[in-house]
Amino acid sequence: MDLEGLILSVIKPSENDNANRVGAINELKGVIVSATDTRFSTISSGFSVNPYGSYVSNLYSKKSDLDISVDILGLGNQREALLVVMKALERTGIACNINFIPEARVPVLSYKSKRYNVSCDVTIDNLTAQIKSKILSKISTLDSRFQDLVLLVKEWAKMKNINDPKSGTLNSYSLCFLVIFHLQTCDPPILPPLCEIYKGNLCADLAGFGILRGVLPQAVRCKVEEICDRNIAKLKSQAYGSKNKSSLSQLLTSFIEKFSTIELHAEDYKICTHSGRWEIRKNPWRFRHHYSLFIEDPFHQSENTARAVGPTEFEKISQAFKMFEDRSIRSTLLSILALHS
Repeated sequence: MDLEGLILSVIKPSENDNANRVGAINELKGVIVSATDTRFSTISSGFSVNPYGSYVSNLYSKKSDLDISVDILGLGNQREALLVVMKALERTGIACNINFIPEARVPVLSYKSKRYNVSCDVTIDNLTAQIKSKILSKISTLDSRFQDLVLLVKEWAKMKNINDPKSGTLNSYSLCFLVIFHLQTCDPPILPPLCEIYKGNLCADLAGFGILRGVLPQAVRCKVEEICDRNIAKLKSQAYGSKNKSSLSQLLTSFIEKFSTIELHAEDYKICTHSGRWEIRKNPWRFRHHYSLFIEDPFHQSENTARAVGPTEFEKISQAFKMFEDRSIRSTLLSILALHS
């Protein structure tokens, strides 16, 4: 087995890892049902608990956190709802490391399931994130190298200490789009511009589909998935990406080399997976922040998934890519493997 295959065999989740995540989801459902807060119990019959993020995208490893959305149509205050869930977790005693972050851009409640040993991040009515995750899972069916390369890049980024948004470096969502961009700009390309899978701006279109007017989330999800499925089927029929025969180690090498000059582009350009190319930043003076690095969210094109990255952290990221010039891909892979030995 080659080195990259050995690393993947260590970090890819097993059937038991998946079962633990399913168990944690069902466990949270039970906790919510047991909630005694009257503000919550009056609507508890209409709630649902839905995973999203890397678990749904099938881009998660054994140690990945589990993102969960508690969907409660009609409950306006996300912070209050999360407080109720937190109190229920504390009362039942099924969780440890409970941490409520109400001031986050999207309020989040994090905890670790004692029984299933799974760290969970809970949000309220996060339908958009669920749909984004589902689209990414569909993209991964176009070429298996996408999933494997994302996992390897995450491990490399962790080794370089540049995969921690709390400290101002890259979140895993941004790393995923860096990988997509790399696979779009290979010669020949392995993945298409994402506009060929979903042409519009997903977040803007959700309003048109009725999410802001009370249409059931399932109806919205089905409409978006229908569009994506049709376009992905067309791409598969064309055997898109099959002409590129690069191995995983070759793709990891070219990924790191491609972004070793990222500081030459980041000031004036943004990484755009929707179009599959570097795009000129438009009127940066209009924004409150002039971001050090702009990785566009292809599903909400005005959003920067790397908005947490500041000048100092960007320099750290840039140097992590540059340092590869002094190392072989084999030594890099051996270093990643050593972290799991």
